[in-house]
Amino acid sequence: MPNYFESGFFAREPAWHGLGTLIPRPVPSYEALELSGLDWDVELQSKFLEGEEKMLYEWDEEAEDHVPVLVKTLGQRVPKDFSVVRKTDGHILGRSVGAVYSTIQNTEGFKFLDSLVDDDLILYEAAGSLKGGSKVWMLARIEGEPYRVKGVDDVVPYLLATNSHDGQSSFRVFPTAVRVVCANTLSLALSQRGDRGISIRHSGDINRKIDEAKMVFGEAQKRFEQFCRQAELLAQRTLTGEELETFVNALYPSKEPVSRKVDANREQFYEEFAGGDGEHTITALEGTAWDAFNAVTRLTNHVRRPKISKDQTKTEEVYRDARFDGLFFGSGNELNQKALLYLTTLASGKDPSNILATL
Repeated sequence: MPNYFESGFFAREPAWHGLGTLIPRPVPSYEALELSGLDWDVELQSKFLEGEEKMLYEWDEEAEDHVPVLVKTLGQRVPKDFSVVRKTDGHILGRSVGAVYSTIQNTEGFKFLDSLVDDDLILYEAAGSLKGGSKVWMLARIEGEPYRVKGVDDVVPYLLATNSHDGQSSFRVFPTAVRVVCANTLSLALSQRGDRGISIRHSGDINRKIDEAKMVFGEAQKRFEQFCRQAELLAQRTLTGEELETFVNALYPSKEPVSRKVDANREQFYEEFAGGDGEHTITALEGTAWDAFNAVTRLTNHVRRPKISKDQTKTEEVYRDARFDGLFFGSGNELNQKALLYLTTLASGKDPSNILATL
């Protein structure tokens, strides 16, 4: 089975350890399209039933006679059923989409993000394709000064756009934040209901959504400001040993006796909370709820080994690719959101004991 990561680029340093092409600076969309390997289009192709084998006779110059050739004829066309095919190499990205399905090209995705902000305030720091090209993504930094948590820890706002060419999901744009010191990335929910931006189905015109998207962009900026307030709240709250243990047990619940997997997950957290490799520790924030939250995001970004399919070889590269995918689309993102909700509730002076049960 192919790796999750197919192609892509990252500015300045590879945020997910070794993935993609490294470039020295963020770039505008016209450069990002080529650097990311996303400079290709898709098209819909009709599907046909399997045809019959027939014996035909073709003229053979050497034999100077007609010779039999076994060929398979094209079967009946399947109505209202199409494949999504990459035009550059014929690779099938989606095997069965309906008649109302409308492609959203990679170029349209970049143009859509560009349209959200005037005066060239968006530059692309990363973009690429996953799962053989069936899923693509673009990470754009919103230009401006980073927010400095407690005056020492920089956090920067981004927009992430994702699109699928396999018919499994919509084109989506939602806000993210990146902690500069260790390149930890967090997808920001726009509300407690989990809305994370704008979603455009593959059955309409992407350009008609621009006005709505600009409203979402405004909400994304507000959500980043809210996140910064949460970060300050967490940074001001020092955790007791008992509070830390209760948090970890809530994040990694288990029946008694505690399973080996859960025990390993908890120990992994404590190792990160204690400083991990020591490179990303900020003394002024040690022991705070913000420190605990960033221990979780370091795990989901750089350390954690997510579940992979049975037909994949358990190599570090495969785990890294799966970790990348889960960070935005799966269990890694869910763990980050749970940690943020729990710790914000605790730092606000409320009882967080049952808060995760509401998710």
